[in-house]
Amino acid sequence: MAGAFPTIRGGYQAIYPVTRTVSFDTGVMLNLNATEQRWKKRAPLTKFSWTASNLKSADVTSIVNFHASQKGAYDPTWSFTLGSTTYSNLTFEDDVLQIKEDRPALFSIAIKARQTQNRNAGTPSVSAVYPTLASGFRAQLPYTQLRRFSTMKQDVGSGVRYSYSWWGGGLTGFPTGSLMGWELQYPALSDADLSTLETFFRGMNGRWNQFSFTDPQDSVAHTKCRFDVDEMVINHSNPGLSTTTLRIVEFN
Repeated sequence: MAGAFPTIRGGYQAIYPVTRTVSFDTGVMLNLNATEQRWKKRAPLTKFSWTASNLKSADVTSIVNFHASQKGAYDPTWSFTLGSTTYSNLTFEDDVLQIKEDRPALFSIAIKARQTQNRNAGTPSVSAVYPTLASGFRAQLPYTQLRRFSTMKQDVGSGVRYSYSWWGGGLTGFPTGSLMGWELQYPALSDADLSTLETFFRGMNGRWNQFSFTDPQDSVAHTKCRFDVDEMVINHSNPGLSTTTLRIVEFN
């Protein structure tokens, strides 16, 4: 079957906004002393979610016919182009295609699809230091700084808590205090800045590899950090403008 997602609205396959997710699969074993063992399970895959809106009947027919030709979620070999990049080995996430008439003779269709394989995916060679944007900053506002402890605790019905601190409790090989974390929101990224962040995320293989991150608040470098999630969710709100959020954690 294969084929490519049909062009609509004057020759486009994608109608913005489009959500694109870069997805890794990393095994992580967390130890009480905040050390870790991590391993890679597969190459990165891409997922898509978007709503094709303000469609005329001819465009609806094109999408309906394509969905039918793929037998819903059966075929995993079609392609989709976003910007200048074509993604292959895609499949619909659902067997059901919902067509909504929003206004007389104008329709919308929600699309969800994902890659099933990405055998030719390479790992970009990047520095093990979190990159800066074109502005020279590592973060945009707002961002969140986290300070994390690990406590063993038992709460009883009378309100009393029995607790023990794993970190900062003087145990050999354990953290001497809190460990850091950050949630970095990027509400307005150019294509160049998005490429910088995505290349770094791919170079780290999601949660697998470690890097150094300099706290944007106090400029202290934390040398043992990794991404906290294996998915980078990118919302392409318009051509040349995107948003994303990245989470980073420090380990021992």
